[in-house]
Amino acid sequence: MGAIGVAGTVAGKTGPKRHDPRHRHVDSAPRWSRIVNQDPKFKYVYVSQDDTLAIQQYKYDGYTSVPMTESGARPMGGATVQMGQEQTAMGMLLMQVPIERWEQIQREGPEGGKGAERATWLESQMLKAPGREWDPSRGRHGNRRHRPSQGLEVVNDSEIEGAED
Repeated sequence: MGAIGVAGTVAGKTGPKRHDPRHRHVDSAPRWSRIVNQDPKFKYVYVSQDDTLAIQQYKYDGYTSVPMTESGARPMGGATVQMGQEQTAMGMLLMQVPIERWEQIQREGPEGGKGAERATWLESQMLKAPGREWDPSRGRHGNRRHRPSQGLEVVNDSEIEGAED
């Protein structure tokens, strides 16, 4: 074996090839998707121009496309458009909704009674059900000795007669 060199490698030998992860944006958003000059009275969303059903659903929910204005919201890397035209970036249409309507959708859902608050309440009721005290997908590890949903009892191996180490 050769002498130990820089960074713990053996002289004359190279280590495994280094595989760095692909470069990612610090805020997980590509630069073209950032929205500049946002109005704090609105929430913004990109919708695929190819998905006409999604565009219609967003319009039904109260969203409108964002027209190009001198000092209004716009994508950092959007296509060059004339004043008053809809703004797009990478095949996505920029849409906006008033913050009050967005908050209502979060509370009640777009048609009422189906929003995030209702979903949170439903989840809380499901977690109260017997047997849900052990749910690792939600970080609940509870009592591992009794899982009624599987009908099994987990015991320590040392308690089982004939079990060997």
